[in-house]
Amino acid sequence: MSGPVVNGDNGQENTVHLPSGIVNSAGSCDLNAVVQLLYHLPSFREAVCSMGAIDQEPIVSSLRDVFTQLNSNVAEVSAKKLMGVLSSKNGGTWVQHDLHELMQHIFEELSAACERTSQVNFVKNIFCGELSYTTRALGHEEYLATHSEQFSSIELLVKGKNTIFESLDQLQEPQRIESVSLQLTPEAAPTLHTVERIQRFERMPHVLIVHPNRADFCMETMEIVTLDNKWTFPMQLDLQPYISPQTDDEKESDKRLGALYVLRSVGVHQGPAQSGHYFVLVHHQGNWCCIDDTRVFSISAECAMNVSYGGEPHRFGGGLARRACLLVYVNADVQEEELKHVEPPSTVS
Repeated sequence: MSGPVVNGDNGQENTVHLPSGIVNSAGSCDLNAVVQLLYHLPSFREAVCSMGAIDQEPIVSSLRDVFTQLNSNVAEVSAKKLMGVLSSKNGGTWVQHDLHELMQHIFEELSAACERTSQVNFVKNIFCGELSYTTRALGHEEYLATHSEQFSSIELLVKGKNTIFESLDQLQEPQRIESVSLQLTPEAAPTLHTVERIQRFERMPHVLIVHPNRADFCMETMEIVTLDNKWTFPMQLDLQPYISPQTDDEKESDKRLGALYVLRSVGVHQGPAQSGHYFVLVHHQGNWCCIDDTRVFSISAECAMNVSYGGEPHRFGGGLARRACLLVYVNADVQEEELKHVEPPSTVS
């Protein structure tokens, strides 16, 4: 761990042990940020570090290696081994990724490595929930179809929105779709109809990954740009208004997680859409800290939020525009279970 920092609050001193950073290797700030977001989810970290039978799979062993370094007194933590594994399909050349894209890629690689093992569902068990979709045929109210789909993250549009709740409202607005082929009754031939589709949360994940989509296409420059409007989100996120209601039978037979989530960490992007820099803000040992490659320091909760919201360039970091690009929330019902600290192996390979 990094050395302790003493914070004074109303005349009282509290020692905060800051986590370790990771060396930036050839523009690896995106990988460093994703590794930190995952490392600070102890349940995920423990699962990766206790995979025994498949610990020689490249993605598992390399991720375990950097997790072990982060937990040790290593002077310079390196993610080069993991970088090599993830860039092997690209000729060994590292190309900067969007944090959400990179995290999903790591999940896919881990899931593939865990196939035909007892750990096959470990990513799903932590990050996956279900969305329910209800489809109605306009003008034919007797037709009602429902189905569920799994999700491992939620993408929310930021354009024209001021808060995460406005984006969630848009996500759940009825969508009208033209010329959908439906068989209204078992005996009828398929015909084209206009339908209205509504999506709601059906089953909540232990850890909720939120991807604020700030990308927009500029017609003047014909380029993808990053929107810098202020977009706020709370430390505690209540999703109850966005969850599909349960029947009495479901309430008795199905133990679902509640709707309240607590913010654990934030991935932050600085700069234009085509490039820029990534770092993370993490709630660590009851305090917030900024982890920017090897630079690690304490910040106030207010500062962490203001840096993440976007809008006017913040004095933090020299006045450069910064905004949240990934939010990690932990369900309050399983917060103690998910964040219970377990020491990773002390051996660094």
